[in-house]
Amino acid sequence: MEMKTGIKRIGFLAFLVLFSSANCKHSDPDDLLGMLLAGRMVMSFPMWSHAGAGNQGAVFENTLVSTIGLSRTSVQCAFQDVNLGNVTNALFDAKARGVKVRVGVDEDNRSQPGYRRLSEFLITGQEDNELYAGNAGSGQVYTNVCVGDATRVFISTAPPTVQGFYSEPAFGWYFQDSETGLPRKFQSEMDLITHGSFGSSKAVLNRQNYYLLSDMEVGVYMAPKEGGFENFAVQRIKGATNSIRIFSTEFFSNDLDGSDVRRAKDLAYETRFASVVSKQVIVSSYASLASDPDASGGLNSANYLSNNGLPFRTLPGGWPDSGLNFIVVDGETPHPQLYVASFPFSARADSAHDGFLLVFEYAPMIQAFADFYDQLQGRAMLTVNTTGDNIVNPNQMEVVISELNWMGSYNTSSSASTSEYVELYNNTNATINISGWLVQCGTGGTFGTTVATLPQKSLIGPGQFFVLAQSGSSIVAQSHSAALSGSGLINDTTTEQCRLTDGAANGNTVLDVIGVNGTAFSSNSTAFGLNNTTSFIRRSMERITLNASGSNTTNWHTNSNSSILLNLNFVADKIERTYGTPGYYNSPNVPQPPPPTANGLVINEIIYNDGGVANNDAVELYNTTSTAMDLAAIGVTLQRDSTCDLSNGVTSTLPLTGTVPAGGYFVIAVTAGAFNPGNLNGLASFATGDCLILASSSAAVTAPNAANVLDFVALGRTSNAGFRENSSYAIGGSQGSVSRCSNGSDTNVNNTDFLYRGSTGYTLGATNSCGNDPRGLKINEVAWNCNTSTTACGPAATAAGDMVEIYNPTASPVNLALAGVYLRRDSSCALAGGITDAAHGLTGTIPAGGYYTLGGTGGIFAGAQDQALLNTSLTTSNCIFIAQGLENSTAITDLNVIDFVGWGTSTDIEGTVAPGGTTTPNYIKRCSNGTDTNVNGTDFTTGGGNVSQGAANNCP
Repeated sequence: MEMKTGIKRIGFLAFLVLFSSANCKHSDPDDLLGMLLAGRMVMSFPMWSHAGAGNQGAVFENTLVSTIGLSRTSVQCAFQDVNLGNVTNALFDAKARGVKVRVGVDEDNRSQPGYRRLSEFLITGQEDNELYAGNAGSGQVYTNVCVGDATRVFISTAPPTVQGFYSEPAFGWYFQDSETGLPRKFQSEMDLITHGSFGSSKAVLNRQNYYLLSDMEVGVYMAPKEGGFENFAVQRIKGATNSIRIFSTEFFSNDLDGSDVRRAKDLAYETRFASVVSKQVIVSSYASLASDPDASGGLNSANYLSNNGLPFRTLPGGWPDSGLNFIVVDGETPHPQLYVASFPFSARADSAHDGFLLVFEYAPMIQAFADFYDQLQGRAMLTVNTTGDNIVNPNQMEVVISELNWMGSYNTSSSASTSEYVELYNNTNATINISGWLVQCGTGGTFGTTVATLPQKSLIGPGQFFVLAQSGSSIVAQSHSAALSGSGLINDTTTEQCRLTDGAANGNTVLDVIGVNGTAFSSNSTAFGLNNTTSFIRRSMERITLNASGSNTTNWHTNSNSSILLNLNFVADKIERTYGTPGYYNSPNVPQPPPPTANGLVINEIIYNDGGVANNDAVELYNTTSTAMDLAAIGVTLQRDSTCDLSNGVTSTLPLTGTVPAGGYFVIAVTAGAFNPGNLNGLASFATGDCLILASSSAAVTAPNAANVLDFVALGRTSNAGFRENSSYAIGGSQGSVSRCSNGSDTNVNNTDFLYRGSTGYTLGATNSCGNDPRGLKINEVAWNCNTSTTACGPAATAAGDMVEIYNPTASPVNLALAGVYLRRDSSCALAGGITDAAHGLTGTIPAGGYYTLGGTGGIFAGAQDQALLNTSLTTSNCIFIAQGLENSTAITDLNVIDFVGWGTSTDIEGTVAPGGTTTPNYIKRCSNGTDTNVNGTDFTTGGGNVSQGAANNCP
């Protein structure tokens, strides 16, 4: 904005320079800095602020602090309310350096933190008071002004509160001039208020109302006595020739007849009948919905105009307190007019409210306001539907729950209240209609309690907060909606999650989910809020990153305010024991000692049906961290579900007690089993097909990745495929053991992490015996019906002529019995119909890079490590495979299948069938030796000469 010659405008950086030099003395009257500090240089610095995105509250706050800091002799201020610590501290510092400080505050806010802080160092209740509270009742103090040394003035249409400066559209103005009477005008007003003269009983100033600040003429009328709004401003807009633009945060009638009908001198009436081309009205959401306390039927002026053919735009948000009210008349003509009021447009402006009305006919200032009006209009909606916006894509967090008080409040007498509040935040750069949207809470992944249904015509602007409070006995001093119709809607002990949806009319698309399924809010006082029933303190839960997931514990922290002076926007009797930040930015995420957790605790080893005995079961836990874990203090449970079908809950839950040492082990055993005593008994017996779950709470686990899951093991292929850790299971059989290998490692893939160890390979209470991994073994050569071990194996129908060779291509020997390796055969090779031969357990060790031969009973293959190959001879169309454990296999893809080959007319094969059939020679061999592409027809051949038992294959 360009000012005419003679009007000085300084920026924020200049204020910083002035503030840093406030205590310097300058004797040279021609020194520029000295003139600035003395207030002798003419200066004008207007400020505007949006609510939400683009807010300039920091400029307002720092300008006010600088105004106080520059003062040398006196500071007199009047505030509707004040709760910004920097402002009250600046007043404290001013008094400490010998400046005479006087402050007046609205009576309604006497119990609020700002007045309490001021009363700590300003005199009250004596003859020469320094702090007054006044204008009790229906009148309000809208005079937010500080005058320093009777020469420099800060004025604002919003009070110096986080709600006013940071959540309201506002106008502010700093000016100084020691030559004109404008600063003295405000000094006189401050004299009245800071000596207890408020409201309708206040004395009349009887001073001129127009002042010249350089070449800018400014009219100033003080409410209520000077009556500038109705008797001057409204009268002059009647003469408008081109346009009228109105913005108001509260738009009521200011003149009614005896039947409560608007008449001449009422702003809305005169606007309706004004003969101008353009009429535009913007009001806050509050102003569009609030009922006029004086007009018949409660119809506010915005709706009065709309009903008479002049629609208005609605600006989202707005507290039920004034922030900015102005009228631009004929802004496009050579003779524009501007009226700026610190009070809302209503009958009480000239009867009960304390405030100021500024009148400008200075084109640059009016143009700046016109530009600001256009910006407000860009954020406002012309038509506000009664049904909110329909969100198409779920979980995009356009609007989120930014703060939640689920526990209610305590008052100064430590009496509990179940009143609650919810705070929403708009992450987008657009205004969103949230009418009819729902806030719902619940447990176990369901949201059975509707906490709030957003009222019709509810809007939230870009970067704005929206506070939903209890309709009765609320803890919030100012809210945007009393949509929480009941009391104690959110269960204090069981609630785990809440969500925001776009309402039933739009299909309830979920925008945001907060909390973690399986973790009650009440169980995590570091992240999800505090309900301290011993010290009678309650703290809200606050989102850390507003556009990051709310379903992550690390994105929440419990309110960290340390003083009631930071505990703003609560009703007076709640601010000492109820902490939160409803309606403004959340408290700092102050690091706190983390609560004890069991993260890093894993199921390390499982023994089941050892020796074929059902109760011979045990589970070993391993603490991978460097901190001991008290299982009871953390609330750890071991849960089991038979067949691993979590859709119906879990079969048993065992609360764990005892301590797992850092880097140590903890054994849980069946009381009647072979492993009693363990570190803890009481384990429920289990079997293959079950799943075992280590959980951080007693809440029944609903999925392998549920929030309260610490570790999850599905035991064996027969476990429910719908409930496995990343679709995997720990290879097992009807009995035996599985061990995590390497010890304590957890990739969240069961078949990668666990090795089947049979009935002798477990190491309860000690480091797991890893290695001896059979999963690299290969079926290297197969022969059937051979005449001798040295021929090409022509036809001879005898089992004695069968041979299977297993090759170990790995760098480690494999103890077959310890690894639980079995050989299986199926004649038709259709595994889904059952397997022909019983499992044949293998014994002995295959060296690294070595071979292991199985021959038929009484067979011709001398030197075979196993002379009892199978129950029935191999034929021209069979499949054989090696597997871990006794668990039955129904497909070659089962994780317990180590290697598989089918030939002839086999149905189940790897890729394509291997050669070999009714013609000689009756053998197949892997070529090259040990090669495995998982395609039988590619990997095996019949050529290359005789079989090569126990040696590298003879390949063509």
